[in-house]
Amino acid sequence: MKGDLDGHSTLIARNHDELDVLKHKGDRNYYEFTLTKGQRKPVGTVSLELTKADPKKNSFNLTVGVG
Repeated sequence: MKGDLDGHSTLIARNHDELDVLKHKGDRNYYEFTLTKGQRKPVGTVSLELTKADPKKNSFNLTVGVG
């Protein structure tokens, strides 16, 4: 996510402590998870799979599965 569009960046937690702050607001359901490359993981009602990650460029490819 580039920039700050209507304050959405305040709804993204980057660590456990930030996730706790969001949970205490009570607006939404939040799920804590760790993705490993090539492993499909169910998160809420969808499943996520990390297909590619480049830490130097801060970029990643993510596959979202439904159903």
